Amino acid sequence: MARLDLSAAQVAVLDGQAHTARALWNLLHEYVTFRQGRFPTVKECDAAIRAARHEIDWMGQLPAQAAQAVLKTYRQAWANSNSRAPSAWSWWKT
Repeated sequence: MARLDLSAAQVAVLDGQAHTARALWNLLHEYVTFRQGRFPTVKECDAAIRAARHEIDWMGQLPAQAAQAVLKTYRQAWANSNSRAPSAWSWWKT
C-alpha cells in the first residue's frame, strides 16, 4: 500500500483546506435552513459560494473545485436525509 509522505507545509495546507471545507458545509447548512421554507437553488448556492470566496479571506484557501464538491455532497446528503427536500435537488444524473 502506497502512502503519501507529505511535508509539514503540505500537511498545513491540506489541514487548512479541510477546515475551510467544514466551515463551508456549516455555512451552506445555515444558508439552506434559515430561509423560512424557501430552499435555495443550486444557482443561488453557487453564487453565494463564489461571493464568499471573494469577500472572506479564509474562504479563498479552498479551491473552487473543492467548494463545488462540498456543495454537491451537501445537496446529496440533504436530499438523502430530508423527505421535504424538493425533487429539483436531484440536480445531477449518475
